[in-house]
Amino acid sequence: MAGPNFEISQKFPKKSKFDRVNLTQSLLKAAKLGGVKKFIYFSTIHVYDGNEELRINEKTPPKPIDNYSKFHLAAEKEILKFSEDYDFKIHILRLTNVIGYPTSKDTNCWHLVSNDFFKQAVTESQIIINSSPLTKIDFIPISGLCKLIVYLLKNNVKNNIINVN
Repeated sequence: MAGPNFEISQKFPKKSKFDRVNLTQSLLKAAKLGGVKKFIYFSTIHVYDGNEELRINEKTPPKPIDNYSKFHLAAEKEILKFSEDYDFKIHILRLTNVIGYPTSKDTNCWHLVSNDFFKQAVTESQIIINSSPLTKIDFIPISGLCKLIVYLLKNNVKNNIINVN
């Protein structure tokens, strides 16, 4: 889950690509050497943003339109190749908006819509929506994501890409 966010990926594309792709490769190698049995990668549902289709699934071809999504997809490709080359178990989770409280008030996540709403409610006693009211966003609770991770770790699930939305 560590890596450049959307804003950083747009501002610093070269470093962000290195951090996302090359460091993922390093993590894969270290995991294999360390005897890790399964590797779970947290990607983004935004790899589909260029698709015209309203409904997507895991068979929908990715069409990333920004650096953040492009770099995630590049990392996914490295993970899939590594898995094939070394018979290594992997799961790629393409996440939507996960709601959970930040570990610190200093965490750089207050621009995310759910966190922004919570912060405004507490600090301003009101919530102002700063985007189009027609925007549709789905959310999943962090507890749901945690349950999925536990399931993947405890069960012999084949290598896969899962849209978590």
